[in-house]
Amino acid sequence: MRDFIARHAMRASSDWPPPRWNLDTLTLAAFYFNADLDIARARLATTEASIQTAAQRPNPSLQLPSQHTLNPRGGDSPWTLGIALDIPIQTAGKRGYRIDQATHFASAARLDVANIAWSVRSQLRTQLLNLWFANSRTKLLKQQLALDQRLNAMLEKRVRLGDASAWELNQQRLALIQAQADLLNAQRQASAATVQVANVLGLRPGVLDGLDIDLADFEKPYASVPVPEIRLQALLNRADVRSGLAQYEASQAALQLEVAKQYPDIHLGPGYTFDQGLRKLGFDFTNLMLPIFNRNEGPIAEARARRLEAEAQVKRLESQAMGEIDGAVAAYQATHGIVTRNEEQVRLQGIQLLGAQRSFEAGQTDRMALARRRTPNAAGHRSAGRCHRASTLRARCERQSERLGPMTMIRNTILKGILLLSPALLAALVLGGFLLSKGEQDKEAQREAPVPSAVRITMTNGFTTLMVDAAMQARSGFQVDALAPPASATSGPAAYGIVLDLQPLVEMASRHAAGLADLNAAQAALDASRADYDRLQTLNADAGNVSLKTVEAAHAALAAARARCNAARAGIAALASAARQQFGPALSAWASTPESAELAPLVARREVLLRVVLPAGLSAAAPTRLKVTTDGFPAFDARLISPSPQVDPGILGQAYFYRAMAPLATGTRVTAHVAIAPGPDSGLLVPAGAIVWYGGQPWAYVQSDNTHFQRRPVDPRAPQDGDFVVTEGFKPAERVVVRGAQLLLSEESRAQLASQQGNDAR
Repeated sequence: MRDFIARHAMRASSDWPPPRWNLDTLTLAAFYFNADLDIARARLATTEASIQTAAQRPNPSLQLPSQHTLNPRGGDSPWTLGIALDIPIQTAGKRGYRIDQATHFASAARLDVANIAWSVRSQLRTQLLNLWFANSRTKLLKQQLALDQRLNAMLEKRVRLGDASAWELNQQRLALIQAQADLLNAQRQASAATVQVANVLGLRPGVLDGLDIDLADFEKPYASVPVPEIRLQALLNRADVRSGLAQYEASQAALQLEVAKQYPDIHLGPGYTFDQGLRKLGFDFTNLMLPIFNRNEGPIAEARARRLEAEAQVKRLESQAMGEIDGAVAAYQATHGIVTRNEEQVRLQGIQLLGAQRSFEAGQTDRMALARRRTPNAAGHRSAGRCHRASTLRARCERQSERLGPMTMIRNTILKGILLLSPALLAALVLGGFLLSKGEQDKEAQREAPVPSAVRITMTNGFTTLMVDAAMQARSGFQVDALAPPASATSGPAAYGIVLDLQPLVEMASRHAAGLADLNAAQAALDASRADYDRLQTLNADAGNVSLKTVEAAHAALAAARARCNAARAGIAALASAARQQFGPALSAWASTPESAELAPLVARREVLLRVVLPAGLSAAAPTRLKVTTDGFPAFDARLISPSPQVDPGILGQAYFYRAMAPLATGTRVTAHVAIAPGPDSGLLVPAGAIVWYGGQPWAYVQSDNTHFQRRPVDPRAPQDGDFVVTEGFKPAERVVVRGAQLLLSEESRAQLASQQGNDAR
């Protein structure tokens, strides 16, 4: 091996064995020991020997015929002796074609040796690159392990002093275990790469133990590759492509040989014969093949097919070579970009590490932060797989053509007839419609004609009085009842109010809850800042385990937390004062109570908040309950909450807050009545059946005699469950119409309409 390396090395060294083995010397060692190359060299020797075989000329053959005659003639010798030669002569250049074929096969075998040699070198370089990567990764992981051990020791001290949690220590211990596992994995990869290098060399793995392998060439950057030149060189110099071309030339020579075999070879046969005393000379043409049944068409066709196969093989090799070159160039360019970004990342990390070192020296950071900055950021190779998602959208449009059948033609004929008769039909329809509408108008006029009313209207003491005969009263079912004082408590003076918007109160409650949360958070932050400040003072006193800047920042954080706590208390106090100024102590207390049971129905809109202004006479003693009415809703009860610090500027009196279970919209005006106990001055109760509404005013018909009914206004200020309590305009025991009052109002309206039409007619 020493002589082999000395003969083939580019830079021969006198030292043996070499002190360091690099890619070149290991490649020569692989060429010497690799079994695949030995097989390829033996195959090359075989093909080269076949050239000598193809170049050999056929040897002539010697014939010695002899015969003995059993009954010779008298005096003649009984023996016949002879000597003859068979000299073959190959025609049509068959020997040259065989030599060409063997020569091309030998060239292909020689190129196969070169191809296998290049493959061995490529495998060796790949395994050496893997070994270099594994060794570099092992070096980085050893640094990582040392830094993780140092960080683990620092965190253990901080946990003992209470500055770090057990969770942080456990996380660092897990990182330390992971670093140890990564280091073992990298060492395993380095061992596996060493074994692969030995396999490529054709040696046992133990032979490389203690061998100094120089991998410095892998740390050098490679220059950019010229893509067009590489493609051209691949087509011209790649051993597998050239081997394919040699195989094609061999198949061409084989085809030419089979074509030449159409012409028979010549065999010359000179000879001498002693035939029973006679001496004879002969010259024969023997073994002359006659092309009668075939002219070697089958072997020619086979040779031509093998040539086409060799041609296709060459094209495949060329395409494969171009594909491999393009893939290698793309991978190189992508890897070059990754390396460039990683170099920039390493440069920036170096700048950050320098800044961290200066910050530590100036007291800005602590020793742990500096150690974390020194942690190497090992970026692994990430291979991105290309995934193609192909979606094919296919739309099929089918058009149907219709044929005109017999039914279609019948329909067209009917349509044509209708179009021809359409003017006459249209005229007949218009005339018929006019006659029908004329009859309907006459009938409608008869129905709309006013029916003569049996009611007569007069004015008595300024009130409208209706005269209704007894027959009409009987037909209409009139019923009257005497007025009497109410039997229970009645509604007193009216008080006016409004449904308030709860949004300000809800916002105050929300702001108060947020303020309490802020206060609790500020108090917790204050306690934590105080404990953190005490702990950092202790750590700073311990050989600067934390920086002075951290201690000063903790002191500032303590002062800021104390200020935030005071600000939160002042905000809550100001919010409570604003709530009392707007809603009074009761509602402000509800708003300041978290999840107040009193405020929840109001917020959920199950109840509404009313502000009612009571008259001056009742403001000293606000009733606990009020009867409240509004348009479109039945009367409902309202319960007292508290006095209101604000009043309605348009209404005189004292304002109070009430709550009521009613689905009223915000801003609705309501009327409230204070319940008054029954007594001689409590008024008269007009029942709901006697009330008719006219012009937005309640009215009642009072029977003055058997046939006269007088319509009187009812004071609407004292309603009571549909009834009205009046104190004027009516007298006790007066009889009012409680059934048929609405009919009387209708008859009154119709009589007035008939009187107005009569006046218009005159």
